[in-house]
Amino acid sequence: MHCHTALRPVQDALSKQIWWLCLENPSEQLAKLLKPVASAADVVEEPDHSRVFSSHRRGVVAQAADKVNSGESPDVKTALFLATKGYVAAEREELANTRFSFRLDKDFISKIIPHFTIFILVGHGTTAATLGFIYYLLRINPSKLAALWAEYDAVLGPDPNRTASLIAANSTVFNSLPCTAAVIKVSLHMFPPAATVRRGQPGFDLIDLADFTKRYPTDGFEVHGDMWSARHFEHIFPRAAELLPKRFLPPESDPLHVRKNAFRPFETGLRSCIRQELGTMKIRMILAIL
Repeated sequence: MHCHTALRPVQDALSKQIWWLCLENPSEQLAKLLKPVASAADVVEEPDHSRVFSSHRRGVVAQAADKVNSGESPDVKTALFLATKGYVAAEREELANTRFSFRLDKDFISKIIPHFTIFILVGHGTTAATLGFIYYLLRINPSKLAALWAEYDAVLGPDPNRTASLIAANSTVFNSLPCTAAVIKVSLHMFPPAATVRRGQPGFDLIDLADFTKRYPTDGFEVHGDMWSARHFEHIFPRAAELLPKRFLPPESDPLHVRKNAFRPFETGLRSCIRQELGTMKIRMILAIL
């Protein structure tokens, strides 16, 4: 959307909405409290926000639809193209018509835009926080920073000005940066940027590790997992306060290696973060370029 080059309608609409949500200094908080039009402003901004997204995405979806109808496979398979392709396949199967031709209608737009709005907006704060923690950890661990730079020089070349173009030409290059992936995982492990709340259930009890006879029923409670404390138990994660990328590097037999299901900064199962892959890819890209 080129929001990094100039102020765009999407950026402007989102900034106005975020202003109502964020708490800054006391004077601005008071100003918001004294404005009874807050809810009205949200209503006014939301159509503009949706309109801007719809306007941009409508053109992109139309291009994807043309390629799907023609059977053409694009050089870059975007999420919108894959979503459109999936929608057409489902419609063809439901209508039992292999010659079904996709038409851009309001129903499809109303379904697709909210989902991609989530992908664009969700995770900005946690991504920024994770980057801050990574830079902090590398600052106080110069040997790990040197190892990261060595990996970039070996895979991306010594000229940082060419990094962006190399990544744009071949995004799979991230698969050749195991040290970078390990550093990101260690940071997420040491400083989980988010938490989760689960509704307790009958028969699901919490057990005291120091005394297995003690059980705490969860039925009727909202259970909040303290991710930070859980990651800093020395008897489970030795040297928990150290930046140790080898926790997530082979061999798995290493005593420091994080065991299966112990690494879950995005949680796990059906309610895991829908944007985790996109978020970690963004962090890898920023680390490599900056």
